[in-house]
Amino acid sequence: KLDKESLEYLDYINSGAKRLQRLINDLLDFSRAGRTTYSLDWFSSQQLVDDLCRQLSGSLRTAGAQVIYSNLPKIHADRMQLSRLMQNLIDNAVKFRKVAQHPRVEISCAEEPAAWRFEVRDHGIGIAPEYQAKIFGVFTRLHTEDEYPGTGVGLPICKKIAERHGGQLWVESAEGDGCRFFFTLPKPAA
Repeated sequence: KLDKESLEYLDYINSGAKRLQRLINDLLDFSRAGRTTYSLDWFSSQQLVDDLCRQLSGSLRTAGAQVIYSNLPKIHADRMQLSRLMQNLIDNAVKFRKVAQHPRVEISCAEEPAAWRFEVRDHGIGIAPEYQAKIFGVFTRLHTEDEYPGTGVGLPICKKIAERHGGQLWVESAEGDGCRFFFTLPKPAA
């Protein structure tokens, strides 16, 4: 039999091991995002978001989250990688919500001459300007694990996916005023 202090140490060790396993898995995912062979194909980004909302329906319902989108275009990209990028942005929008507020995520797309510019907007806690560039660094966290779980690898993976497609990913935000994440996907040459 173990005493109370020993059980606490075991719990601490177990929690640390789980956190380390998440870090290792996320680091492997980050590494793969740069090496994965992309399979570019035409597909409906509207259908992709429909599918994601169905897959995430449990967590969205639990958070009371609402995802609003319409008229998203047909695009030429790697469906699996774009799905991962979108899912991460939606997950973050739900995770970093204001206390006692149901998350609202708005997804839109604007056509530019040579690219599609997607926007994923939330009304959450926002990011102060001095941290906006830093959040795309691997393992960069602005909050403790107790406040918001995660490893700090999701946004760097998203950035790598956007850049691998020849696009960009950036954020516009003010602390306390939500975030607007933008990413571009170049249109294929005619």
